Amino acid sequence: VIVVKGSSTIHDLLNLLKTNGIHSCPVVDDNNDCIGLVDYLDALSFTMQVDQEIETKQWKKYMMKFSFVLNTVDNICDLSKRNPYITNVTKEDTIEKLCFLLGSERIHRICLMEGKKVTNLITQSHVFRTLFDTQKGMCTSEEWYQKLIQTKVKDIELGIQEDKGKTLLKVKNTEMAIKAFEKMNLNKTSAVAVVNDSGHIVGNISASQLRGFLDEDFNMLGDNVSNFIDFAMKKQGIEVQHIVFVMPQFTIQHVIQEIIKHDVSRVYIVAKDKKPVGVISMSDLFHMFYDT
Repeated sequence: VIVVKGSSTIHDLLNLLKTNGIHSCPVVDDNNDCIGLVDYLDALSFTMQVDQEIETKQWKKYMMKFSFVLNTVDNICDLSKRNPYITNVTKEDTIEKLCFLLGSERIHRICLMEGKKVTNLITQSHVFRTLFDTQKGMCTSEEWYQKLIQTKVKDIELGIQEDKGKTLLKVKNTEMAIKAFEKMNLNKTSAVAVVNDSGHIVGNISASQLRGFLDEDFNMLGDNVSNFIDFAMKKQGIEVQHIVFVMPQFTIQHVIQEIIKHDVSRVYIVAKDKKPVGVISMSDLFHMFYDT
């Protein structure tokens, strides 16, 4: 398991994450005992501690306030409040317990522990595919499950659906990228829909796009959303951003299949005019099964 010392600098953390192609890792003390989890959102939250309006031309100067070389990882551990450290999960526990935690806590990763040592880091995506991939997963034949997955999106309280009184988070592609991440931080979510001036969805900006970022790359947060996404995709070697859509009349089973097929964390619900009216994520699906 790749870990980082709490005494390491944020600069060293970013290099570790980039080198290993990972989004998050456990944080350990000098005895190699786990003390928490850290990810790119925590590093980003570090740069968002000053509440003030910043224009694009001022962003690089603003970023100079935050030294990734002088500040240490233990100061940003779960600064985003998205990485609660759960200490009571071991390799002897069941998939059901993992699903319960992923659904009830709406977290993206769980450490497997032996005492105070981390033996593995289990991600939401891995558990999701283990459960729901019909080619190699553990999809249940129980009646309640089969009935649930045949339910239509429009007929169930799931994710964000504007016709059910919830507001979909959106940013225009011309807005500063940091504004999108401010919305994520405020609403404790990991992605925001990107729309054009006509209100049609043209992209998705998410925490996963920070993967591979080093100190100087955070300056791109001062650029517009479109340029930020292009920059992030090039860093990750991605040529085309896949935005997956579903209609309200589609079934939950179809949603699950689309997430697995396209290897995404969420699908957007669109109306007949192709404007986004909602979103369903892996977290929402885990929460749905946890509630059932």
